[in-house]
Amino acid sequence: MLSPGHPTFSILIETENLARADDDELRLCLDSLAAQRVSLETADQVLLLCGSHVPAEVLASYRSRYPWLETLALAPGVEYYEAKTAGLEASSGDIVIFCDSDCAYSVDWLESILDLFANREDVAVIAGETVMPDATWLGATMQLCHMFPGRLTDEEPAPTRNYWANNVAFRRQALVRCPLPTDLRLYRGHCTLHARQLRDLEQLIVKHPKAQALHATPNGLSHVVWRFLMKGHDKAHQFWMHRGSTTPNLATRAAWSPFVLRETLSSIRHVLRERCRSRSRRFLAAALPPALACHTLVVVGALTATVFPTALLSLSRRLESS
Repeated sequence: MLSPGHPTFSILIETENLARADDDELRLCLDSLAAQRVSLETADQVLLLCGSHVPAEVLASYRSRYPWLETLALAPGVEYYEAKTAGLEASSGDIVIFCDSDCAYSVDWLESILDLFANREDVAVIAGETVMPDATWLGATMQLCHMFPGRLTDEEPAPTRNYWANNVAFRRQALVRCPLPTDLRLYRGHCTLHARQLRDLEQLIVKHPKAQALHATPNGLSHVVWRFLMKGHDKAHQFWMHRGSTTPNLATRAAWSPFVLRETLSSIRHVLRERCRSRSRRFLAAALPPALACHTLVVVGALTATVFPTALLSLSRRLESS
């Protein structure tokens, strides 16, 4: 039960990821929310942000199964961060919590978030800990690619620089002061730029290792290939935006290549070192070749964005709307 000192809250669940995921993942997400120690009946809203990826009969069954669940119909073609922004505008809680339809949340996830906000008035954003299952070959491969690399320590909440948009909570006033960017040439990299804007405004982001989410592994080879191509696309555009340019020019094209190479090598070294300490090391030999292939796809995506800045993003939008 929430004490009177806890802030009001709204939970927003996107469904855009279901364009490339298994529909059953949404049920697992909602089941994990239903199991929270804090009753979702105490939320201002639990909003399922519905585009075109969830059939009407499935939505009806979910509303019947989860009485606290509300749905918000979105216009066709609304993208991931646009959906989250629409949910923000339709909600009223002092704390706004973003979930993703392909994640399941630990039983004390919500309680951990609300307790920290209640006890730390200086905290504007709580970044949860999102991991992929490391007890499988595919999960170990994704962690070697630094895709939700996993919980490496059991540290207490501490300041951090970034957040994952699938597991993050904001004070509403922080989002009013620093709205989510939407009109960018990015696939999923908006949160990196948003976190930088929040830091520039001295809005404290804290990572909470007890606010845990388990992210589903990619749904097939095509999902893996596309995800890492788009990661490269985002890396290139983030690099240019950080240098004050929305499109590549001669100077930024010359500068980004060594940057991407350094980032890739640093990521491989870091994740190899940490993963060798974890239980997933038994998959290391089998996971290394595909992980290196995924890092190569990141470079290919960045190179493609350099020559054709919007080609991958345009193709992604067409594929996900089909």
